[in-house]
Amino acid sequence: MAVAAAAGLSLFGLAGYAMFFGPGSMYPKPVRNLLREAGMAYMRPPEKQDLPKALECYEQALAQLDALGTSDSQHARDMPHVTGLVARVATVCTEMGDLDGAIEAYNDLLERLLGTDGMRDATTQVRRLLDDSLDKNERQGILRALGCANKLAETYEARGQRSKRRSAVLPHARAASTADADMAAQWYG
Repeated sequence: MAVAAAAGLSLFGLAGYAMFFGPGSMYPKPVRNLLREAGMAYMRPPEKQDLPKALECYEQALAQLDALGTSDSQHARDMPHVTGLVARVATVCTEMGDLDGAIEAYNDLLERLLGTDGMRDATTQVRRLLDDSLDKNERQGILRALGCANKLAETYEARGQRSKRRSAVLPHARAASTADADMAAQWYG
């Protein structure tokens, strides 16, 4: 009985420590509240998820962080906790079937990670990874950007497949399918 009580207190103490000093504590309180609300809508069994509510809260939290980031470098657009939120927006859009929204979010994420010209040539980024003098944070940013580019290609491919199915009924959808296939090939590099 004493061992169980001690284990329970230890877990309670660990949860308290994580809550006050963990990664979530870096967010301002209004953003934490939005993220908590989004998590309660998103982190549920699929049949109980409220994806539109989760997306709304994630986007509001991101807008607040972007506004803060203009004057506080801790919340700059390219910080991992901010870019992670952009990735979550893309994931929720994908799960909702909003592939256009997902593509927009992945493009935003790439720009945040590498700047406006960053992924025009993926081989350049791979070559940069081979440079031994590359800073650890830059290396992580490039790796994350390459993963994002792959997700972007998968999303273009999925949207192209959707358009391809529609082209049997709507002939103009064939052009969209081809354009998405071309974009997927570009991002798969």
